[in-house]
Amino acid sequence: MEIKVEFDDDVVKNWALDARKIKEAVALIMYQKGEITMGAAENIVGCNKDEFDQLMRASGVRFNYGEEELNEDLQTLARLSNEGKL
Repeated sequence: MEIKVEFDDDVVKNWALDARKIKEAVALIMYQKGEITMGAAENIVGCNKDEFDQLMRASGVRFNYGEEELNEDLQTLARLSNEGKL
């Protein structure tokens, strides 16, 4: 799905906005509010866990580890174990 958002040219120029910065801001805000998981935030931005962790640290966003993240991690561990990668 594609979502288009329009900004005044001056805003884009003065804030040096681009699609990546907007995706990062949306992902960080939604993650911080507990509306999405870290995995979903990574998908919005298009980065991996390490990159999103660095983005969180740089933005002062605290790590939010809940039941959903635990379940995602357990599924990843099970998959890696089944693939013989552990």
